[in-house]
Amino acid sequence: MEFRLLGDISAWHDGDQVELGHARQRGVLAALLVDVEPVPLDRLVARVWGDDAPLGVRTTLYGYVHQLRRALAPTTATIVRRSGGYAVTVDPSDVDLHRFTDLLARARDLRGDERSLALVDEALGLWRGEPCAGVESAWFSGVRAGLERQHLAAVLDRNDIALRRGEHHELLTDLAALVHRYPLDERVAAQFMLAAYRGGRQADALTCYDRLLKRLADELGADPGPEARLLHERILRADPVLTPTDRAPRQLPAPPTAFLGRERELARLDEALTRRGTVVISAIDGTGGIGKTWLALRWAHDHAEEFTDGHLYADLRGFDPTDEPTPPSVVLKGFLDTLGVPAASVPAGLDAQSGLFRTLLAERRMLVLLDNAADSAQVVPLLPAGESVVLVTSRRRLSGLVTGHGATALELDVLDEDTARALLARHLGAERLAAEPEAADRVLRHCAGLPLAIGIAAARAGAEPTHPLAALADELDDDASRLDAFDAGELTTNLRAVLSLSLRALSPRAVTLLGLLGIAPGPDIGLAAATALAGRGARATLTELENARLVRQHTPGRYRMHDLVRLYAAELGALDPGRSVAGRRLVDHHLRTAFDADRLVHPHRPPIVLWPEVEGSRPASIADEEAAWEWFTVEHQNNLGVVQRLAAGTDAAWQLAWCLDNFHTLRGHANDAIRVWEVGLAAALLRDDVEVRLLAHRGLGRAQAVAGPLDDALRNLEEALALARRSGDDVAVGRVHLIFAVAWELRQDAARALPHAVRALEVYRGVGEPPWVVEALTAVAMHETSLGEHERARAHAAEALALAREHRIRRGEAGAVRALARVAHRTGEHAEALGHYEEAIALHRVEGNAFAVVDLLEGVGDLHVDGGRPELARQAWQQALDLCHDQCRATDVDRIQARLADPRSTQETPPADPAQ
Repeated sequence: MEFRLLGDISAWHDGDQVELGHARQRGVLAALLVDVEPVPLDRLVARVWGDDAPLGVRTTLYGYVHQLRRALAPTTATIVRRSGGYAVTVDPSDVDLHRFTDLLARARDLRGDERSLALVDEALGLWRGEPCAGVESAWFSGVRAGLERQHLAAVLDRNDIALRRGEHHELLTDLAALVHRYPLDERVAAQFMLAAYRGGRQADALTCYDRLLKRLADELGADPGPEARLLHERILRADPVLTPTDRAPRQLPAPPTAFLGRERELARLDEALTRRGTVVISAIDGTGGIGKTWLALRWAHDHAEEFTDGHLYADLRGFDPTDEPTPPSVVLKGFLDTLGVPAASVPAGLDAQSGLFRTLLAERRMLVLLDNAADSAQVVPLLPAGESVVLVTSRRRLSGLVTGHGATALELDVLDEDTARALLARHLGAERLAAEPEAADRVLRHCAGLPLAIGIAAARAGAEPTHPLAALADELDDDASRLDAFDAGELTTNLRAVLSLSLRALSPRAVTLLGLLGIAPGPDIGLAAATALAGRGARATLTELENARLVRQHTPGRYRMHDLVRLYAAELGALDPGRSVAGRRLVDHHLRTAFDADRLVHPHRPPIVLWPEVEGSRPASIADEEAAWEWFTVEHQNNLGVVQRLAAGTDAAWQLAWCLDNFHTLRGHANDAIRVWEVGLAAALLRDDVEVRLLAHRGLGRAQAVAGPLDDALRNLEEALALARRSGDDVAVGRVHLIFAVAWELRQDAARALPHAVRALEVYRGVGEPPWVVEALTAVAMHETSLGEHERARAHAAEALALAREHRIRRGEAGAVRALARVAHRTGEHAEALGHYEEAIALHRVEGNAFAVVDLLEGVGDLHVDGGRPELARQAWQQALDLCHDQCRATDVDRIQARLADPRSTQETPPADPAQ
């Protein structure tokens, strides 16, 4: 039986429509169906006839009820008289109106968008037109109005889900119609604005807000609410928070396929999820191989749909046997890159990076899985704000998270006997265990409930399905072949026997490769690098290791080992007589791939000569510049490890440092540049080669000038300068002097920067390369301005400008005009300064250098303050602030906001690095 009120009033039985009579009679049935409780007679009359009920209306009503009973007689429904009035005996779910409201209520109680969307769509599908069409009374008009409000709310709820899913293009037409129909509805306007902005129609979004603003003011004398205003501001500054979720990150590794048990722990994680509005951290700790990551991944995948804005994942490597814990800043840079923040816009300090990360997640619901944490201090900077949920795994109890951040502490123990047996049966089959129960008991006793040990033992037994299980149990009984402990000092149960037995099921080539993987530095290894280690094709061997669960292909073409397996593999590798040659092959692979990638990124950079090619190694194939950047990014940690652990003391150390230098500089990895150049310099000093030593001292000095101690930078630059002079390379002399100038300028010491810039200019004039001359002239002019030597600065800037224009050096032209603007500003020539500022801004915008435009706009603001025009200053600073938001320059945002709060502030903008 089905009753329909969301459109024409009708009833259906077994697919056939029931004849209900004329409109007023159908209205009686509808007035009863709207309520699930009996409707008193007087109220029923008022609903159907209103205040104009005729004389004898009750007799008429009795007749309508009688006719409706006859119409419904063949069905399961009827109209009954109860104390208090009439009622229809029907399940509310058979009435489309009640089903509509119930579906919407259920949808709003769900967290997952997929399920909510299905329920909302089902509810909206019940809507066939004007509710209770054809019946007119004041009561029915009120019911219609209420239902139409519910319908609009449901449509807008659906729009919110669709926008979270990135379906802005599909919504634009319908939202435009809704804006026209409901011009004062701020939620409708906000949805259209967001969809239009994401669809590349920023002007339409801003126009919609302007119309809303005007109509609210004209018709209601009000302003838009805070949500609409905030959205408008974010659109103006292209806030990354508005990024559509069709690009939401989905970084969770694959779910564990052999997961069993842990019902209590999963239930506790479910309880943690119910804490809405707060950060929930589940610190899942326990020994290596006990299943922390599996538990976290199982729960994460079970609830993945509920995190509508995506999932972030990082292995913090807190207990890696061959590597240091990953610094929080490295993880944050990876997360910010995933969230769409340009590398140049990532702040330098850890606190600023953490603050930007919290800002981006403040209004998102994301899952962040932090695996293998060393301690609470490593995790705290990675905690987001808002409704995001964090899972942390660690071998330690992260008490700092529990006491300081309200984390839910969840300590894992070994699997109970039943679960351990079920897990082994899943691997080997219940029949095989039942055939040899005593042998199965011994295997399980030696595995001691450790999931990793069970998996490895099962891999060994599974590789020999015809062998008796007792043979495996006998081997496990041999104390001499075991690891001394399952984990270094944390668990007394031995694991070496399990690992060694798993090797017996492998081919000799797989055993060799496993040992060589243990000597490879870095968190994972790509197929090409593994091939270099093996000396020839490694894919089939890696598949064999995967099947034995000794390595895992966590992303296509990249392989990772559990830390205990990695430790054992390192022991194997140390015993391999071919490890030294394999290590050289791996170094050569990274060196030549980095060299090729750098040539794609910077084809005009004068190349270096690499060491002789190592037999059996070849670079990875990199197709274009985009692939080159991707390789540098993916292999970043591995490249650092190769330099520091395998290449140290060889020519490959300084050559790799040179190949990686541009990537480190352009991506803001200044500290990493220092680390590799320190190793590179040590290797360079072993050679009696002036040019190599010059290159290494200069590279390390440049990196230290940006991020290291000034004394260290100056010491290396002095040595580089002496070597450049000894070599007679004038270009090298000029380059070192410019780096000296950078070092002092970044510390706002123009008096010390100027002589170096002057010397660089003298050298470059002699060489005669226009781009270098323009660069040096501009640097000299900027330093002279800072020191008050305005006329000399003006002359040098003008000369730089003329030379740049003559040779069409756009970047040099922009810098020269900026130097002229600064001189004019300092000498009180405000009109001339403003013209130069505007020209420099235009040139930098054509060049795409939005970073420089911010500093220029700040200068324009300062100029207007000096001229007594605070409102114009505020306009310029507001533009600069919007650009800073675009570029995620948190420190600059704070400074410019302070200026906006006090236009009298004329604090000097810090000088830019001319080498940028």
